Amino acid sequence: MKNNSLIQKQSSKEQTVFLGSGISMSAAIGKAHVINSGLSQVPKYHVAKIDIPDELKRFRNAVAKAQKQIVRLKAKTGSLTDATAEELELLLDAHAAMLVSTRLLSGIEKNIAELNVNAEAALEIVVEEVAQGFEKVKDAYLAARVQDIKDVGSRILRQLMKTPYQVYSKIPKGSIIVAQELSPADTALMDPANIAGLVTEQGGSDGHTAIMARSLNIPAVLGVTKIISKICDGDTIIVDSDNGRVIDLER
Repeated sequence: MKNNSLIQKQSSKEQTVFLGSGISMSAAIGKAHVINSGLSQVPKYHVAKIDIPDELKRFRNAVAKAQKQIVRLKAKTGSLTDATAEELELLLDAHAAMLVSTRLLSGIEKNIAELNVNAEAALEIVVEEVAQGFEKVKDAYLAARVQDIKDVGSRILRQLMKTPYQVYSKIPKGSIIVAQELSPADTALMDPANIAGLVTEQGGSDGHTAIMARSLNIPAVLGVTKIISKICDGDTIIVDSDNGRVIDLER
């Protein structure tokens, strides 16, 4: 529920405040819906040399499924506003390009074959190496590209681990989503009539997720350290996007 007067009244009480990056001059109050992605523990194990071809095939099948998923997401952009749809289509096109004969994919396959590790572990190694290389250069554009690579890696990883995507349409109306991270595609396809606000551990005010949230007028605070371990599902919380604060009224 987006109600500034109610938020001001509630926030005057004793409260626990968490800080992050606000993305707009807006605020919301509602029940926390905590999402655990299930991707925090990446399986890592040795793959026998004789099994490497099967592991490469498993990885390539996951990439193919991720490609099909992006095609399905693009088909859903018709329900968005023109500006949001255009932004999402550009983003998905960039992600689709990364899933076709890129250094990212070849690097993962090389790790599988040469390090004799499973696809999930090989993917994590490559994504982390690329991210660390980009993050050494203090540049906003490159920082956004790092997030794109992480999003693509996460999409492949979900396919490898057979982790289902959250169906946001089934979340109780007026909920505030609390998650480790939300992809721009996930955010763009949320219905602002149902989702009151967003809180994530990762991300910042200049990223694609923030852009999507702003375009949908969904209050959001991103980059709140370890917020999932500090807020319980069902807590009444305030998302003060203007000041980059998350206020838990039940702590």
